Amino acid sequence: MEALDIKTTNETVVVTFDKSYFDDVYLRNLLTRLRTEYLIQKADFGESIEELGNEIKRNWWQNNKSKYIQE
Repeated sequence: MEALDIKTTNETVVVTFDKSYFDDVYLRNLLTRLRTEYLIQKADFGESIEELGNEIKRNWWQNNKSKYIQE
């Protein structure tokens, strides 16, 4: 068996992992990431969402910078 095997049909994709190559934690993290990517695509956010995220990070950093950098 290969470390990774992918089979497709008209309606499905079946991915098989050889457990001797991938540990359970890695596979759970991979599946969580795939699910997150799926949900993000399903949400269909506009480009303004990235701008909003940058604004939130910028504001957070301005409010919390003194906790991490002493001038």
